Amino acid sequence: MTYLTDIAGDWANRWVVTYLTDIAGDWANTAGVVDLTLDPVDGGANTTEVKAILDPLGPNYRDLAGGIAAIAPTDVVWFLWDVTLDDAIPERGDVLQESDGTRWTVLSFSPIRAEGQVIKWRCLCREEE
Repeated sequence: MTYLTDIAGDWANRWVVTYLTDIAGDWANTAGVVDLTLDPVDGGANTTEVKAILDPLGPNYRDLAGGIAAIAPTDVVWFLWDVTLDDAIPERGDVLQESDGTRWTVLSFSPIRAEGQVIKWRCLCREEE
């Protein structure tokens, strides 16, 4: 009877795996996604072709600085898809570079999780001058 119980509840595990796979790669179906290069502050190797989407800084993000920095009106939030980071983890001071050469310094970061798995990283950033 355990076998029947295991099979009967198996749909839940399949759904979670499919769901996590779908949202981990949803950048492929999201408008406005660009490729960035992550240049780590510690001097490690760059990570290229990081899928990301830019979000203007709104009132919902005011808590991201966490006392680390005063938020400027031109600060932005970049969302980075974890599956495209090649095991890199964004850190404060890292630089995100766009294809046109625009560089953004990471002021703070936080993971976005689903079912305990990191799907994206939310990075509060300031454009370098």
